[in-house]
Amino acid sequence: MATFTKVSKRIRAQIRLPNHPSESQTFNTLREAKAWAMRRELELRTVAGRSQLKYSLGQAIDRYISDIAPKHKGGEFEIKRLRAVSKTLPLARPLAKFDDVFWENWRDQRLKTTKRNDPTKTLSTGTVRREMCDLALVFKYAVKLKWITDNPFKNVERPPHGKARKIIITPEQIEAMFQSLNYTRGVRPSTSKQTVGAMFDLALETGLRSSEIVNLDWPRVFFDKDYIHLDDTKNGDSRDVPMSPTTKIILKSMIGFSPDKVFDINHNNRDTIFRKARKSANLSGFTFHDARHTAATNIAAQMRHSDMPPIQAVFEFCGMFGWRDIDEALTYFKPKASEVAKWLS
Repeated sequence: MATFTKVSKRIRAQIRLPNHPSESQTFNTLREAKAWAMRRELELRTVAGRSQLKYSLGQAIDRYISDIAPKHKGGEFEIKRLRAVSKTLPLARPLAKFDDVFWENWRDQRLKTTKRNDPTKTLSTGTVRREMCDLALVFKYAVKLKWITDNPFKNVERPPHGKARKIIITPEQIEAMFQSLNYTRGVRPSTSKQTVGAMFDLALETGLRSSEIVNLDWPRVFFDKDYIHLDDTKNGDSRDVPMSPTTKIILKSMIGFSPDKVFDINHNNRDTIFRKARKSANLSGFTFHDARHTAATNIAAQMRHSDMPPIQAVFEFCGMFGWRDIDEALTYFKPKASEVAKWLS
């Protein structure tokens, strides 16, 4: 965009374009200034357009995965999502050829796509929203690299946030999973399947996230003080998680399994083994992460019926699960209608 300013008896023309330093020249007349500005702006846009055609979407995704994603919390999962969504995109297409209309059509098509493991259901709005957020970050980085001048996702509406999962894994499902994983509480695992069984058991007992369990090492387990200390959490806050007698049994059975990490299994292997065991048990409808909600439900029930003052219980509960928003905890401490009826009778 060109602007024109009177300087003494002459006219200064100045051009400003995205991702390009401003240029200016001074002329005797406004006509000369406008002619120069129009010609120069066309030249710059032509050069920029040619440059943008050099880089493809595939190159941008690879560069983002190399430079940026590994620095993020959950970067491993971000990379996994980008690799998966890449299979739905024309990776050889130049970045400059993608506009908001393309991404709106792609979004609508993704929302109609059926799930691989359940053809009766389509992808959730939350899944598509995460994919779009990942891709928007790829284009944002491409703008920073000056591979393109604008991010087409700026004007594309994201699908709404999906409803939070509130699935409770039943005792029958838990027992079936333990059998499928050949896991017995208190017995030191000798296979990867049994180790995932112990990880699942710990998640059900404490509400720890999968990443927190995978990264757990022995220096942060304090048997003598009855707690686990977590430094690397999802929201960045450290927290202490109390150990119940059952938690101690699970963790003590892992002593000697690995000198550093408690479980020594990475995210991908944990996920693959868990999914295979669930399929082998002929089960569906829940994930490893649902163990967190199951644990929260069970722990909240115990705390509600303890001698601890309700307000203190809510705050202790928030601290245990690493929630900054008290509303997260209140969901679990909300009494059932049948309980209220008993109080009213």
